[in-house]
Amino acid sequence: RVIAMAKQCIEQRLPIRFGLIFESETALAKHRADQEAGTPEEDMTYGDAGEQLFRLFRGLHKTHGHVAAMVFAGAYAEKAVFMDDPERMEQMRKEEFRSVAKMFKPVAKDESGKLTRLKYKAALNATEGRTKLAKSTEFVRGAGLNAAEEPALVINGQMVQGSGEEELIRTVQFQQQMLQRKVYYGEVDDRSPIYKQVVGGSAHKRYHPLIVEGPQSSKLFVSSEAI
Repeated sequence: RVIAMAKQCIEQRLPIRFGLIFESETALAKHRADQEAGTPEEDMTYGDAGEQLFRLFRGLHKTHGHVAAMVFAGAYAEKAVFMDDPERMEQMRKEEFRSVAKMFKPVAKDESGKLTRLKYKAALNATEGRTKLAKSTEFVRGAGLNAAEEPALVINGQMVQGSGEEELIRTVQFQQQMLQRKVYYGEVDDRSPIYKQVVGGSAHKRYHPLIVEGPQSSKLFVSSEAI
């Protein structure tokens, strides 16, 4: 339910920054088992895009640090909200990962004790489809990372503990209201896409009922007496 609601945030064009952490080892094990058995594969629970996003986020978090992972998650989510083309979204994930990786280049010691920069771009970006899924997991394993066993949600840089539906709704509502308050009091650059989305309603006209209850448009919500 948490994953479905997170996808709704993008579909409904909610102005929110978030990152998703998905389980990966179970899905990849099933994929390899299907390959060995020669059986047709079913769509993964979270989809190929979610699996790849999980690996990139975890790889940056463990290898580059918390700040690098949050920079990536924020940049990816902010742009993904305004994008409809799945192929372009996949390309954007790679571009954002490369951009953040350049900012936070990791260094590790080889067998001889010499410091070397970790090389992973070729494995992640030079493959396609299921091969990319496997390669990105190999990078996670090779870097000594552990995949999360349960999906978790990061909203605006804050981890949502428990991943309960009610807790997610409350968190989204709070973040949404805080953003609208900032817009109302002139704390958001009026040239930014977020400002245009909240005030002008350029990206969406109605909130999803599971996310926010109240006025039918963000413009009405911002101008309401509650703010």
